[in-house]
Amino acid sequence: MKKFITIKSALIAAGVVFLLLLIIGFNKKPNSSTMGRHTLTATVSEGPLDIFVSAYGEVQANKSHKIESKTRFETALTFIIEEGNRVEEGDVVCRLDTIKIDDYIKELEERISDNEIQTDNLKSELAIQKMDNEQNSKDAEQLLQQAEIELKKFEEAERPMNLRKIDLDVNSAASTLSRKQKRFTDLESLLKRGFITEDEVEEGRIELETAEVALETANIDKEVMIKYLIPEQLTILKNGLDKAKLGKEKTNSKNTTNLNNKQTRYDQALRKLKELRNELAEHREQLLDYELKAPTSGIVKYGDSSRGSYGNDKDYQVGTSIRSREVIMTIPSLEDLKVSLNISESDIDKIKVGQKASLEVDALEGQAFPGEVVHVAELAKSQNWYSRGVKEFEIEINFEDMKGLKPGFSCKAEIKTDAIEKATIAPIQAIFKEEENLFAYIKHKGKAKKVPVEIGKLSITHAEILKGLKSGDEVYLSAPIEAETDS
Repeated sequence: MKKFITIKSALIAAGVVFLLLLIIGFNKKPNSSTMGRHTLTATVSEGPLDIFVSAYGEVQANKSHKIESKTRFETALTFIIEEGNRVEEGDVVCRLDTIKIDDYIKELEERISDNEIQTDNLKSELAIQKMDNEQNSKDAEQLLQQAEIELKKFEEAERPMNLRKIDLDVNSAASTLSRKQKRFTDLESLLKRGFITEDEVEEGRIELETAEVALETANIDKEVMIKYLIPEQLTILKNGLDKAKLGKEKTNSKNTTNLNNKQTRYDQALRKLKELRNELAEHREQLLDYELKAPTSGIVKYGDSSRGSYGNDKDYQVGTSIRSREVIMTIPSLEDLKVSLNISESDIDKIKVGQKASLEVDALEGQAFPGEVVHVAELAKSQNWYSRGVKEFEIEINFEDMKGLKPGFSCKAEIKTDAIEKATIAPIQAIFKEEENLFAYIKHKGKAKKVPVEIGKLSITHAEILKGLKSGDEVYLSAPIEAETDS
């Protein structure tokens, strides 16, 4: 993996250097060191000029099966199959350390045991509360019935009976008084006639006064009973009834509150116990995810191949830490491939969908694969430490014949972006730059002559000459020792 990154970095760096040479202006102004070298020449010609842009990238699978950690805990590899090995569907490709999940399962089992005991206790408390509520309700109902009976007994029996009794006492006292009055009158008559003594008359008078007092007392007792005793007793009994009714309501309310509290605590304990049991079942089932198997046949590639080389910079081996949902490896489809390439920001505007391209693969030296651009990214890729500030865009090329290609192969593509049917062309090495001016050295009468030039479009090796050179001119590819200036 690291070797691949190094090779790709070198290719990108070489491309960057080449682009800088084009942007800076081909060759610098000749100096003493360049003037002393042996000079080569080339002939300016007329003909077609194809404009190409070079791009570097790798072969990728259009469809890849990602194998990722589905664990909730961060864990580590205890086994992983070597990258590049071919696997069949169902083969074990890696195993993850189960220490953390084993410990958590043990903790869940202990928590479930504690919650089962707590739930049983709460169930018993709920049953006891129901029995207490039933007895409390019966007691409250009994007190209410007793209060109602006492009131009814007083109103229908005791009050009428007491009233009749007091009336009887008054009538009896009145009758006695009447008899005593008649007897006293008779005694006085007998005294006048000399049949009885005065002592007997006095005795009759005392009896009369006693009868008068008895009647007066009976009338007072009747008045007290009617005005005070009966209303007082009636108020006491009615208050007792109201108190019994309120007591029943309070008992019912208290019963409901206590029962709801017990029921709520019991329901909560049941839900918690169910949650813990479900969580335990999930984690026991999740143990299966600690042994990952190939979902299909193919070649193992570490990391997330959909991210290119950026997703493959982790060194996967036994002991490597694995995060939850981390893509550990991919098994790309060998049947459906594409080529992903990087284009610098200076060239991306030249690339269009449908342009023809030729692919060269490092692993298949000497072979060329014709293809076509099928996708051009709108946004630049994220930069990395070796990007050197050069923004790159991703493009995709499809090839009709991709026999022999495999995901991960490094490759280079030449994309044809333009074509001139007839142009005056010269090698790029023959064009020099001095400040903002371009010029070339032509061979004239056996000597070098410096002439200003204007150029148009550029290919990888040649430049379109708009002015200054003509077909047949022999130009120097490096600065000669001495040169005449075109006057």
